[in-house]
Amino acid sequence: RVGPGPNYYIEKGRENLFTQSNNFSDSDWLQVNTTLTSGQSGYDGSSNAWKIEAASTGTIRLRQLKNISANSVITMSLYAKIGNVDFIKFNLLTSGTNSIVTFDLTDGTTYSSNAIDEKWESVGNGWVRISATFTNSLQITEQRIEVRSEYDLLSAPAGSFVYIQDAQVEIGLAATEYIVSGGTTGKAGILEDTPRF
Repeated sequence: RVGPGPNYYIEKGRENLFTQSNNFSDSDWLQVNTTLTSGQSGYDGSSNAWKIEAASTGTIRLRQLKNISANSVITMSLYAKIGNVDFIKFNLLTSGTNSIVTFDLTDGTTYSSNAIDEKWESVGNGWVRISATFTNSLQITEQRIEVRSEYDLLSAPAGSFVYIQDAQVEIGLAATEYIVSGGTTGKAGILEDTPRF
């Protein structure tokens, strides 16, 4: 939406840089060792959540290849629910040190993090929203969502799964309200390059 928000104030421009932000089987998401099942009960009462499961023992990963300029402040967020494992890792790749954090979905404990801020928020029915904010001096070229059976393991046994919904990566210091995206990025509010009267 471009224009007044629900309180009739002009919204600051926001953009979900992920495409197909809740269509994890789309080719925009590159899958590694995953079995995806749609139609799961979501945090918002919908049936739009996904089960992401390890097809075999090994790394479980969804990733997108979005270039984000160096010296940006970036926040990545995701709604998630424990399955038979309870760790999710965000991994933003650069040509140097990656931006990473691993969340324990049970209580929000984080591990191996170089984020400047992390949040874990219960939204009901076992669902949480996890988010992490990073500063990057180098261009980010890839964004990964990885499932872990233990925070310090690089893989998980076959059949390990969690539930996920509504991924977002955005420029800014905090996770904002989720913006759905399809074949193009999702936008809300007035962006800097949007004509206005």
